[in-house]
Amino acid sequence: SRKGTSFPEQDYNREASPVAEIHSPRLVTSIPFGISVSFLVQFVRVNKTLGEYM
Repeated sequence: SRKGTSFPEQDYNREASPVAEIHSPRLVTSIPFGISVSFLVQFVRVNKTLGEYM
């Protein structure tokens, strides 16, 4: 029963502590990087289709 009570406490600590976010900067930087890459891919696709129409 001790294990069952400690699990929610750990989850709460993980969500509340900003240290976890600081220790994983790769995840923080990879999210905007992935978004920008997807935007770039869409931009290149639009340019290719526009180039075909021109």
